[in-house]
Amino acid sequence: MSSTYQGVKLLYSFGIFITFALQFYVPAEILIPPVLARVSVRWERPVDMLLRTVLVLFTCALAILIPELDLVISLVGSVSSSFLALIFPPILQILTFHTEGLSPLVTIKNAAISLIGLIGFITGTYIAIEKIIERNGLKSTEAFSSFMVQ
Repeated sequence: MSSTYQGVKLLYSFGIFITFALQFYVPAEILIPPVLARVSVRWERPVDMLLRTVLVLFTCALAILIPELDLVISLVGSVSSSFLALIFPPILQILTFHTEGLSPLVTIKNAAISLIGLIGFITGTYIAIEKIIERNGLKSTEAFSSFMVQ
């Protein structure tokens, strides 16, 4: 491997190492304070450090156990993005403002947006699951063929 590649790889790893604490700030601020409220002041710092260590080890374990993270991200994205961005908000607007007299045009618009979101959800989820099955099928075929050769 070239030294340029090694340098880029080293800088990329260093960037992840430096920014990981920043990326973990919000989850830590949500998860840790309720636990710290249950311990004495003397144990707050050690428990805080222990919980942060456990969270980091958990994310590292997930990264190791899920080598094809791209397909999992695709699946989660197709499910959650569809619901959070396209399906849920229009339905929420209809449910919230139906007593205030929404115009039929707004209701039709919201229904159309939700329908597009539902189509995206179904197709995205189907394609993501199909790709996961396809990639795992190739691996099992390769493993079986290498077993047969030996």
